[in-house]
Amino acid sequence: MSEMALTPVEVIDQYGWKQNGYGSTDEGFCLVGAYVYAKTGLTVGKSINPLRAYETVFRCVDLASKYLGLAKDNFLSWQDSPHRTKEEIIIVLEAIQGVSND
Repeated sequence: MSEMALTPVEVIDQYGWKQNGYGSTDEGFCLVGAYVYAKTGLTVGKSINPLRAYETVFRCVDLASKYLGLAKDNFLSWQDSPHRTKEEIIIVLEAIQGVSND
């Protein structure tokens, strides 16, 4: 993780946004991937501590689903919809990024 932690929105701004996968610093991040990277410094699926990353994945999906009024099972379909925009992702990240992990 870098010396200065990034917010989830800053992760998207710096590395880009992608769909259909958590992402990485090389290809950009989805909403969940950006949230996890900002909170833990880990890239989902490539981290040395996947349990910590996946706990954060579940927290993000919970927060984003509640914000959007969706069932958790429908969140990834929402994120990966071909009609989804980066701007919509940023709105959700701005709403949930400051929520405590407790």
